[in-house]
Amino acid sequence: MNDYQEADYWKDFWCFVGRNLGFGDVTGEGETNVDDVSAIIETLLGNSSNEDCDINNDGDINVTDASDLIDYLLGNTVTESDTVVTKEAKKPIKILHLGNSYADDQISRLRQIFIKSGSRFKDFIVFEGSRGSGSFKNWVDILNGVDNSTYILRNPLTYRPIYDGVKVGRFSGKNNTIILNLLKATEFDIIVLQQVSTYATKYDLWNGRTKAGYLDSLITLLRQYQPNAKIALSLSHTKYHGAYASGNTYDHWQATCEAAKKALENGDVDMIVPYGTAIENLRQTRFNNEESDLTRDGQHLGYDLARYTAAACWYQTLIAPYSGNSVINNPARCKASSDTTIKYRSSSIAVDDTTAPIALRAAVLAADHPFECINPE
Repeated sequence: MNDYQEADYWKDFWCFVGRNLGFGDVTGEGETNVDDVSAIIETLLGNSSNEDCDINNDGDINVTDASDLIDYLLGNTVTESDTVVTKEAKKPIKILHLGNSYADDQISRLRQIFIKSGSRFKDFIVFEGSRGSGSFKNWVDILNGVDNSTYILRNPLTYRPIYDGVKVGRFSGKNNTIILNLLKATEFDIIVLQQVSTYATKYDLWNGRTKAGYLDSLITLLRQYQPNAKIALSLSHTKYHGAYASGNTYDHWQATCEAAKKALENGDVDMIVPYGTAIENLRQTRFNNEESDLTRDGQHLGYDLARYTAAACWYQTLIAPYSGNSVINNPARCKASSDTTIKYRSSSIAVDDTTAPIALRAAVLAADHPFECINPE
């Protein structure tokens, strides 16, 4: 066995014996393994800072913490008599988002923001279900196993194939086993619902029995498995100005707000996730590309600054109240997309030290004032 093979062997071995999901999970990724030992060493070297490295809870991070974790991984018993005290397990906040391609627009940049926020992976579990052009009715059909399309279930924080004991991936709309098992096995704190953009302004149809309806049926189905979850409504962004026969993005955003207000006032939902307001806020700034209003194809958000803003609002609304870490000074940054297939290349705007503060302020303003459009500059 050469040095590289030996290193791989021991890494696999440590991952195998690191089977406890609580003690020593310094990185917060749901598993105790060699990466947690590395995190302690990096902290001791001054390359990073992580208060969870104090695994023996003695108020100091030192080599004893690394030694105790190594003993644990090797199978040696580590108990209170050995001076190690396992911290009280904190129940993670669990969020499920059921939507369509606009859900991807909201959540695709969430991991970047989350990592830089100071929040911990073990404190939050997020599932996203997306179905192309998915409406409330489509999700009723998926739960009943009669939808003719497919849907994707993913975990946008870790992108692991098995997450919180649940297999993720692409599934037939006629196979409701995975989604029902998820609802049966996981007690969600918040379930976010999203109407397809075609009907986002038509609240009067939402509880009817047309393609625009079935919100009440969807909530009834979810309540069978999730009686205590808060139901949130995602306030969608609008398409670019050229998509409408009359009015501009602001006019259609106002109509979307009116529909969301009615859903809230009538008790259909408990809260609003106003990422569409964050996008409309950003459209009032000098960073809006007038060609396509921050969309890459006239409908879906640009891959960088626009999606970053949407994810920041999602984070600020759903995660910040529990983590205590506001997104306002988040240091996450990203380059402008180099994708040459984008229809409106002007929507590719880097998230840098100039654009990020404005985008984050747009997100926070939306979270605080979901039905007001405010220029963040």
